[in-house]
Formats: sequence, structure tokens, C-alpha cells
Amino acid sequence: MIDISSYNYARKLQLKLYEQVDVIEELKLEPHITIKYAIEVDNLEKIEKYFDELVAQTEKFEVQIKGVNYFENEVVFLDIVKNNLLSNLHLKILNDLAAKYSIKPSEFEGENFNFHITLAKDLDLEKFKLIKEGLKTENPGFKIKITQLAMYLLPNQNANWFIYKAGKLK
Repeated sequence: MIDISSYNYARKLQLKLYEQVDVIEELKLEPHITIKYAIEVDNLEKIEKYFDELVAQTEKFEVQIKGVNYFENEVVFLDIVKNNLLSNLHLKILNDLAAKYSIKPSEFEGENFNFHITLAKDLDLEKFKLIKEGLKTENPGFKIKITQLAMYLLPNQNANWFIYKAGKLK
């Protein structure tokens, strides 16, 4: 989970995108940094237990935003400077889930994972171009204090992701 000032900054940008190109879905995206992509689980309790253990052994840390960036012509995000603590946490989770639960990482995860805060996604080319033009003057370069981790849950394909559980770091 990101700190309040970073959350508010991301929300302000999401509202700007909504007002600019009417992308209502973006307002459903809670600003966050993905450390592990979604997984399907048969037993939520065992993943909860792992989450609790992970939170208990992880210390607070900071990350640095380095600007607005894009994945192809579909995703707009706040880019995060490569950070050893965040990368090591990501790799630890991947290794733990593989060893304990035989859960394999997605094709995008691993050594070269690009940490970010999504502002908008699944855009058509016209909206993407308008958004990119509208964000030209945005040049965020601030630090985010990470003091909590959260576990998101998607109850079914018709629902929205929500924070199911959160925990404070050491």
C-alpha cells in the first residue's frame, strides 16, 4: 500500500484522465504497487498465513517515482526506480510461492519486473494519445514510504478487486 500523499497524487491524475477522456474504469483502480500478480488459489487460508508471515518479516522501505510511463499503447503508469529491496521482496515471494504451493510466476514477473502504479489501462489508441498528450507536463519525482502490504481479492469475474487483508511492516 502506498502512503497517503502518493495515493492522493495518483488519484488526482486518475481523475484528470477521467475528465479528459471519460475513462470511468480508471476510478475503480486503487493506486497501489503490484509486487505479485494475481494467482488462483484453492485454499485462501494458506495464502493468508503466508501473507501474515511475509508481513511480519518485512521491514518498511522507500521507493522513488521517476515519472509517467507507458506499456505499449494501452497502459499509463507512474514508473518506479529499480529498487533492490522491492526487487528482492518480489523474487522472495515468487520463490516462496513456487516452493510452498507450486505456484508459478506469470510471464511478466521475475528479474526484470517493472514496478509501477497503474493510472489507466486497456485504452484504445485514440484515448491513449489524448492521455499521453495531457500528461506531458507531469513530471513526478518523489519518494513513497511503504509501511504496509495488502492482499487483494477478486471474488468473481463480475466484481472489482478489493483489499481483503492488510498488514503493517516492521
